[in-house]
Amino acid sequence: MWKVMIADDEMYMLEALEKLINWNNLDCRLIYKAKNGEELIKKIKEEVPDIVITDIKMPLVSGMEVAKYVYENQFSTKVIILTAYADFEYAKEAIEYDVCGYVVKTSAIEELPTILRKAITQLSSHNEPDEEEAFPEDIFGKLQKFIEDNYTEKLTLSVI
Repeated sequence: MWKVMIADDEMYMLEALEKLINWNNLDCRLIYKAKNGEELIKKIKEEVPDIVITDIKMPLVSGMEVAKYVYENQFSTKVIILTAYADFEYAKEAIEYDVCGYVVKTSAIEELPTILRKAITQLSSHNEPDEEEAFPEDIFGKLQKFIEDNYTEKLTLSVI
């Protein structure tokens, strides 16, 4: 299972993410909830997660500073930013730190599973053998699983 950590200074958001996202269906396990970016970075230093979901504006250390920390330390961790602000400047900075997704809080419960699947796909591609090394049956099986997992999404050959 993929290890996920979340950080938000609003307790209701932490609770909503924990209870309303079906982590098991996404093959994820929520291993830590932080009230701010400082707590999150301390925990990341102890145990590097696969995915971090963080609010962009928090006391002490912001979500963008968390993304920068992950980026500068070259972790393979995928970062997803939650925000109440649909501001281009934040999105631009998020791209600079290789953030996997940028989700406005008002639609987080609906959009987050799709962004999590995207992060998992990116993580999986780093942990799988090169296509040249894989047997054709393995490639077919992986392709079939990807399509089954993402059949509700718009799929193109470039995505697959």
